[in-house]
Amino acid sequence: MRSIISIFGPASATHAPCVIESGQILQYAGYLQPNGQVIGDREGIERVRMAESLGWRRPAMPGPHDLLPLVIRDSDGRRRLYPIPQELAFEVRITHPQHDRISALGIRWYSIPCVSDMILTIGGIDYPCAPFNGHYMVTEIASRNLVDARRYDLLPQVADALGLDRGADPLWRDGALTELNRAVMHSFREAGAHIVDHHHASAQYMDFVAQEQRHGRSVAGDWMWLLPPQAAAASPLFHLPMNDIGAVPNFYRSRQIDGAHLRINDSHERRGRWHERYRRIRARWRNWRRRRDFNPRG
Repeated sequence: MRSIISIFGPASATHAPCVIESGQILQYAGYLQPNGQVIGDREGIERVRMAESLGWRRPAMPGPHDLLPLVIRDSDGRRRLYPIPQELAFEVRITHPQHDRISALGIRWYSIPCVSDMILTIGGIDYPCAPFNGHYMVTEIASRNLVDARRYDLLPQVADALGLDRGADPLWRDGALTELNRAVMHSFREAGAHIVDHHHASAQYMDFVAQEQRHGRSVAGDWMWLLPPQAAAASPLFHLPMNDIGAVPNFYRSRQIDGAHLRINDSHERRGRWHERYRRIRARWRNWRRRRDFNPRG
């Protein structure tokens, strides 16, 4: 699996290029039922309504993993729908190496997260269409997407499949989360899809921080986003101070919200220059002390 970005034409004062309005290239639908129950991803309910208003028809038998069409807004402001062929979506069926009842839940997830609705800004030029993909960290799927109350909310079902007592055991959520993470890791590896666990990813980030600090550069980061949602206290990031300096180039979704703080920030370069000056002055002072204290007769 390769990380790829495709950068389309920039925005200008006279031209508004096409943009992808779908948050990701692959997304699952959510269907609100008359009784208040939801089939699929709760985050996809409004997306289904919008797609249907543009002419999309839901399947005759809606399921929990129906792929939504891609929504693209052209340069004239018109929204267009493009269905994603099922054969192009590499999905992983979630199974557990020891617990068959988790496998029987029929959970699956797509292997590649491709973010498609963010604006790339470089040197004061905005590129509204710049979809990019990386790879998943296991907790993104198992500790968030599948179990958040506003997403699939599957944690009670997973706990029941494991035989956990949700009435008597106050830690049933912890046990269910751990086993669901184990199932997702196992399934992706069996399918040959790249995925990283949160402990390995945290260690990689700490290596990156050490590398930057050795060169006199500060590292920008958002603690809430970087700290894994599973076993957070066991991550070295838990005690790492972070400051999101809003450096550019960067991505944003709204210039009024998350893009408002983006700016050219050379504080790490200035800090590096002052550190180098301090090192030289200190070295000169040490050399002067050695010359002053040196007594050739002694």
